[in-house]
Amino acid sequence: MLFYESREPYTNLSDIWDEIHYLGYLGDTAWKNYKLRKSVIENITDLIQDYKEINIFLSDISWPLNNMIFGKFKKFDRKNITFCNFPDGIGNLLLDPFSFKEKIKIVIKSSLKYFGYFPYYYYSGDRMGMKYFDKVYSFMPHLLIKKK
Repeated sequence: MLFYESREPYTNLSDIWDEIHYLGYLGDTAWKNYKLRKSVIENITDLIQDYKEINIFLSDISWPLNNMIFGKFKKFDRKNITFCNFPDGIGNLLLDPFSFKEKIKIVIKSSLKYFGYFPYYYYSGDRMGMKYFDKVYSFMPHLLIKKK
């Protein structure tokens, strides 16, 4: 089963996946489309609850919808959920730490859920949240490993 967010639906995926669920484009800001994102999360939860093994592929956990999915399903029984990363851009290869300003922004965004706003999962480390993934799929995995 495939869920995907995009500005336009893809037409050449039907031979790869049994079920395809196009989510539309939900935007790149956590402030917009919260009700729509919440509805998407509820639909995903309903559809996957009967599966014995679940692989959730996310490009990062900074994107608002990805962050909501990660935050929601990390609370589930992790025995049957594997979080997989597939880098979709140069941001995943940089492994940059947050600046002080970005750390404050994430703390504020993740705190707003206590005031009735969107739930945003707090995470630390690099900007993409790479340390939270169980598996990483990349054409250049050696670039994703930070040197000690």
